[in-house]
Amino acid sequence: MAQKPEILEVDPGNGYLKDEILAAFKQLGGRDYLLQMAASDPKSFIGLVAKILPNELKAEVSVNPLAQLMAEIDGASKTLS
Repeated sequence: MAQKPEILEVDPGNGYLKDEILAAFKQLGGRDYLLQMAASDPKSFIGLVAKILPNELKAEVSVNPLAQLMAEIDGASKTLS
């Protein structure tokens, strides 16, 4: 009778699984593995890139208050003419 494989209890909060994935990645070749993957299977590589990049970009735009005020004055003066 075959032995059952040992089942490890993994607590996602302790970083064990992340450490194991990183160890496997390093064993496969790290950056060289990614370069090979990008060349041989670009669709999967792009899928991986999409998963690790942020879903949305947040930007804050500020306008020079003086420039904004001058634009409003210019617009108002054109309406009066």
